[in-house]
Amino acid sequence: MSLRVAFVAIVLLCGTTSADDKPWAVGVSQAQQDQALAKFKEGNESFIKDEWRKALDLYLEALKSWDHPNIRYNAAICLIKLDRMVEAYEHMQAAMRFGDAPLGKDLHKQGETYLQVLKSSTAYVEIICKQPAGVQVTLDGQRLDKCPDTRLVAPGRHQIVSEKPGYRTERKEITAPAGGKETVVIVMQVEGTRRLTRRWGRWLPWTVVGLGTALSAAAVPLFITTRNKFDQYETDLANTCSTGCSPNDARIQALDGDLSSAKTYRAMTISSIALGATGIGVGIALIVMNQPRYATVTPMAGSDRAGVVLTTAW
Repeated sequence: MSLRVAFVAIVLLCGTTSADDKPWAVGVSQAQQDQALAKFKEGNESFIKDEWRKALDLYLEALKSWDHPNIRYNAAICLIKLDRMVEAYEHMQAAMRFGDAPLGKDLHKQGETYLQVLKSSTAYVEIICKQPAGVQVTLDGQRLDKCPDTRLVAPGRHQIVSEKPGYRTERKEITAPAGGKETVVIVMQVEGTRRLTRRWGRWLPWTVVGLGTALSAAAVPLFITTRNKFDQYETDLANTCSTGCSPNDARIQALDGDLSSAKTYRAMTISSIALGATGIGVGIALIVMNQPRYATVTPMAGSDRAGVVLTTAW
C-alpha cells in the first residue's frame, strides 16, 4: 500500500460525519468518532513506516469506536502484508459494503482488485446439520454458534467434529478448494450399548480340550495292554514252536485269538492317541476364537420400522 492510500483515508475521515449522507456514521457519537480518528492517525503513522502489526492493532482499536470503511480498508492491507488472508478478506468486504462513497473512486476500484485476489486465496466451508438437533460442531477446534453455518477459511485441509450425548462422535477431514466452497452434511449415529461377549460359553472350548486330554490319557493303559499282549503272544508262540512248527500247524492257529486281541488293542491305542490330539488341538483353536469381544447394540427407529443393529469388534 502506498503512502497516498493512508493519506486519502485520513482526509476522508476528517470530513463531516452527518448520518444523513453517511450511513456508516449512523449511531456513532462525535466522541466515538474523535476516539476512532485519533487511533486511526496513530495507525497511519505506523502504516507509513511499514510497521504492519503495530498499525493493525491501532486500527482494530479504532474500529471498536467506529466501524468506518477507511479503517477497515487499511486494516485489510495490514493483514495482507501479514499473510492473514482470511481476515483480510473479511475486512476488505466490510470496507466495500457502502460502495465508493466513503473510500473514493480510486480506493474503491483498488479494493475491488484486492477482493478478487483475496477471494482466490480463501475458501468457504458450509456445514449443514441434518441429524440430530442440538449437535455441537467445531471447525478446526473452534465451536460453531449455530448449525447450519458457513465459515471463511484458508484453502486446504480442515477437521470438523460433531458431538452430542448419546450419539457417536463424528470426525471428518475435508479439503477446502481455493476460491470455492466445500459443503459438509452432519448425520450422527446413535451411540449403541457396548457389552463384552463371546462366541460360545467359556465351558465349550475347555470341555473339548478336556475330552481330548482324557482320550490321550486313556491311550497310556491301552498302549501298555497292547504291548503286553504282543509280548505274551510272542512268548507263547516261541514256547509252542520250540521244536519247530509248520505254517498250518494247529498249535499256531490256537494262538490266533491272542494275536487278534493284541491287534484290536493296538488299533484302539492309535485311535485314542489320534482323537485325543485332535480334541486338544480343536479345543485350543476354540479357546482362541472365543476370546472376549465387544458387541454394540444400536437402536434403530423409523416411521415404519423399529429394531436394533448388532455390531461386533474383535
